[in-house]
Formats: sequence, C-alpha cells, structure tokens
Amino acid sequence: MIAEYEGKTYECSFYKGKIILISDKYEDGFSEDFDGYSKTVDRSECERVYKSTPMVRYEGKSYYYYEETEEQIQLFVGASDLSLEWEPNGFKHTGYEEWTKWVPKSECEKFDEIIEY
Repeated sequence: MIAEYEGKTYECSFYKGKIILISDKYEDGFSEDFDGYSKTVDRSECERVYKSTPMVRYEGKSYYYYEETEEQIQLFVGASDLSLEWEPNGFKHTGYEEWTKWVPKSECEKFDEIIEY
C-alpha cells in the first residue's frame, strides 16, 4: 500500500487502525526497525492512502498479469475469478487455482487499478 504524508509518498501498512509509514532512510520522527525506518500516524494525517495494482485490459476485460516479453503478456485468473469458466477461452491450468494465457502485447492496454482507503 502507499500513503501520501506531508507531501511525500511512502510504502505503508495498517496496524490497529493506524498507518505505519515505511522508509529506507532516516527521517525526522521515524524509528529504526528491522528493514529500515517507520513512523506510525493516524489515517487522518495522510493526504491519501491507496493500493495500486498493475493490470491489463484485453478484449474489454481486466486481468492481472504475471510476466511479459517484448511481444506477449501473460494474463492470470485465479479461483476468486471463477476460473473454471476460463479454460474454454484459451486459459491453461498452470497451478493450484490459477489459469494463465499468453496474448499479444499489442492487443493489451496496461493500467493501474487504484483502491483508495
């Protein structure tokens, strides 16, 4: 997740109703922790808190994607997407509750799905 706080952008997480800002360098008010520095703030102190997920639009539908080459991109659907219906549409069962399909990159449009918190 991402938080905008005092004009800066940080990776963040939720903990007990608070936002934990994460930084790889020391900043005023941040404390050292395992992987860098963190600061706990109220949600109301953040200008924005959101999650950004890279997605691709193909044939009018939105998909997650795994990999890409110069010419192709690998679409992904999982169990929460009622994946059993995808096999007749060219998706192959590639793992536990996952189906993938390689498609031409030229037929796709990348975008970021934004969920605000």
